[in-house]
Amino acid sequence: MIITVVWATPHLQDVVAVELPPGAKIADAVRCSGFLTQYELDPATLRFARHGVRATADACLAENDRVDITRALLVDP
Repeated sequence: MIITVVWATPHLQDVVAVELPPGAKIADAVRCSGFLTQYELDPATLRFARHGVRATADACLAENDRVDITRALLVDP
């Protein structure tokens, strides 16, 4: 299945499509995207969303899902 993974900052937007087997989880998509090493991201500080809705790293994915990698809030609004 094809999953879109997105990483964005105020200065950068990067989108990549990854192919994963059925039953894959958000953590699998993030790892396969290459963003962790490319942007030196610390997985312990990251949060995730699926189609804009907060999700955990162990959430299962479906065909054509979009995974957003987000940072923890610095200030609680």
